[in-house]
Amino acid sequence: MDRILRKMRQITSVHLELELSPDRVNGTYPVALNIQAREADGERERFAQVFTVYVTVTDGKDPNAVPPAEIPPSQPKLIIARYSINPDPVTAGEEFEAAVTILNTSSDRAVKNLRITAGGDPASLIPLNETDTYCFPALAPGSTLELELRYRVRPDTPIGAQTVSLAMDYEDADASAVSASGEIVIQVRQAARVEASVPDLPREVRAGDTLPLSLNVMNLGKNTIYNVRYTVEGPGLLSSGPAFIGNMEAGTAKAGDMNIFIGTRDMSKGYEGTEQYGRTEGILTLVYEDETGEEAAQTFEITTTIREPLFGEEEESPEDKPETAGQWWISTLIGGLTIAGLAGILILRRRQERRGQEKKGYEIF
Repeated sequence: MDRILRKMRQITSVHLELELSPDRVNGTYPVALNIQAREADGERERFAQVFTVYVTVTDGKDPNAVPPAEIPPSQPKLIIARYSINPDPVTAGEEFEAAVTILNTSSDRAVKNLRITAGGDPASLIPLNETDTYCFPALAPGSTLELELRYRVRPDTPIGAQTVSLAMDYEDADASAVSASGEIVIQVRQAARVEASVPDLPREVRAGDTLPLSLNVMNLGKNTIYNVRYTVEGPGLLSSGPAFIGNMEAGTAKAGDMNIFIGTRDMSKGYEGTEQYGRTEGILTLVYEDETGEEAAQTFEITTTIREPLFGEEEESPEDKPETAGQWWISTLIGGLTIAGLAGILILRRRQERRGQEKKGYEIF
């Protein structure tokens, strides 16, 4: 009997290894153990029982974590990689060309059925291309395409920036509709319209004279012009320096004055020699700047004849002597002094005659 009891109390240990799922979630899970026993001959079941044990998982996923959203594949994106404007800036009333480069920034996704529509402000820009819509069957990843746009700027367009927008519609590899946009910027300026009223020099001048000169300038444009000034250069025409007129707003007029000293055609040789005198031609140069700081210039030809100076008592007959600038006041002064001298002589003679008559009358009485 004791032997039978010892056999019934025999304990057997069983070692089990359970494989964990790679997607396991932290928590406690039941594990059912089904234990069965049979008689020694194996024909009759002697024992059967189910035991439940619990296993805790701690190195798995957090059951409270929010699963990440599924990230869709990136769509290809088109951008304006670069552009150039010719000319730049553009003068109102003139044409310009814009060379535009479109880039597919995706490294692995192409675009299909690309359509690009260009548009600018019709009040300022007149399109010169046959169409404003450009179609392309595809654009590979990382590839570019070129557009050539031509416009004319309306003459009354104000100075400043004008834009041309590009609307890009296309499909990705999955035939999904995608759109993008960009713009190019054109700098517009107004042409300066400047007129000058250049006075004629006297037909003849004397070496040594000083000739006053006044230049009237009119700004007929739509913008302010800056640093307006003029100079005079020519053989025998020595100016007192640039005549600075200053800034001129649109629709205004100003005058600039300078003095011109009349020398000889070659001042290095002095006043001797007939070749030093005669006809001379000079250039009056008007200079100004527009709103961008770009300098412009206009030139005018001025002519006169230089005659020899008068020294000492040397005089010319009134018929031969031309009245030159800078000498008219001398003639006027001499004439005035002459008249005053004659009047003084007449007055003196009358006084002497009266005194003579008084003396005679005294002797008679």
